[in-house]
Amino acid sequence: MPVAAEKVTALQTLVTRTASVFDPVVVTVGLFPAGTKLNIIPGTAHFEATVRATSPTAMADFLPRARALCEGIAAADGVTADVSAEDGYPAIIAAAEAVRLGQDVVTDLYGPERRRTAEHPIMASEDFSHVLQAVPGVQLGLSACPPDAHAAKAPFNHSPYAVFDDAALPVGAAVLAEMAWRRLGEGQ
Repeated sequence: MPVAAEKVTALQTLVTRTASVFDPVVVTVGLFPAGTKLNIIPGTAHFEATVRATSPTAMADFLPRARALCEGIAAADGVTADVSAEDGYPAIIAAAEAVRLGQDVVTDLYGPERRRTAEHPIMASEDFSHVLQAVPGVQLGLSACPPDAHAAKAPFNHSPYAVFDDAALPVGAAVLAEMAWRRLGEGQ
């Protein structure tokens, strides 16, 4: 268990020491089961993590380093490690024309005060990234924060404390429908 914990900590350090702040990488350990009782030393430990990056280059550079790090820590501690790294989701890379279309539609339908552009990339792992590799597009965020909650303090989508207001769904549907309508109009 201490060796696995050492790897978790070392992976965080690896990010800060090898990934560029201008092409960031994020490691999230979301699963760490080990042991059966508090007074029994487990014979094995296991953890699973996701790695997110804003570019394919950053991901391709980081994964071999992470594997070598985990294998090296295991070897240094005299244990074996079965390390696997699978490509999950590529970076979400939006097409500039789709971003502009989304911004225009939200502004036209709801006004400029209802539109916000993320200041920094959001480190999400999302299957929509596969779509964006095949078709130019954009992933839009829709605020579904309940009216009685403070949006800036509301838990993020993947938090176990997130609560959503379904009244936001027609807003999102209208934006997507208008984007499709305008896109189809350009093709005619």
